[in-house]
Amino acid sequence: MIYFNKVQKVFILITCILLLLNFLFPPWKSSIKIYGQNISKSIGYKFILSPPKGVGLSIDLTLLLLQTLIILLASLIIYVALGLFSRNNTDLIKDNSSIITDKNLSPVINQKAKISDKELKKEIHEINYFLGIKWLKFWNYISLPIGSYFTIFWISKVPDYAEILGALSALQFILIYGLHYRYLWAWKWNWFIIITNLFLFSTGQTEEIIFRFLIGTIFWLVPNYIYWKKRKILFLK
Repeated sequence: MIYFNKVQKVFILITCILLLLNFLFPPWKSSIKIYGQNISKSIGYKFILSPPKGVGLSIDLTLLLLQTLIILLASLIIYVALGLFSRNNTDLIKDNSSIITDKNLSPVINQKAKISDKELKKEIHEINYFLGIKWLKFWNYISLPIGSYFTIFWISKVPDYAEILGALSALQFILIYGLHYRYLWAWKWNWFIIITNLFLFSTGQTEEIIFRFLIGTIFWLVPNYIYWKKRKILFLK
């Protein structure tokens, strides 16, 4: 009997939804014959039961097949990683159960355990080494500062959204502090920035939004979900 952990079940559901959207909003193309040659032009993504109007319209099967293969291949790789990461994370929590308790998926220091600061620092160092925090460091000390300054730069370009951009820039600066000192609230608010990046990537022409959202979900949102969910144990305060 095949066993799926909770994270894998959620990801399987996400994959099914992405495949459904992929077929419900397929790419369309318009083909015409000029001097005996077929010339095709992409006209974007439209609902399958409400095709765009025009001459020589048809679903771009080549692009649709390519998108389907990308979703399936990326899903397979991430699915396998989900199984491995979940198993490693479970073992890690068991090995460190003397000082860490997982209550409502929010790890905190076990107040009943009598350990010294030196022992605690040693345990935390071992957890950092075991999990790996290279992306966390890059995100916190490079990506967030650049993103914050970039957001400030855009205030002059789109002054109508100055308040929103200013708040977004301030939040990124605050997260640098919170993630550095491993505050749990920073781990939670970090998801807002991750999801905001997904929506910013998905912006564009109407026909491109769905495809961009699919790609962003597979290659940005899901990998970050795996990474940060696994490292929630690092944020103890």
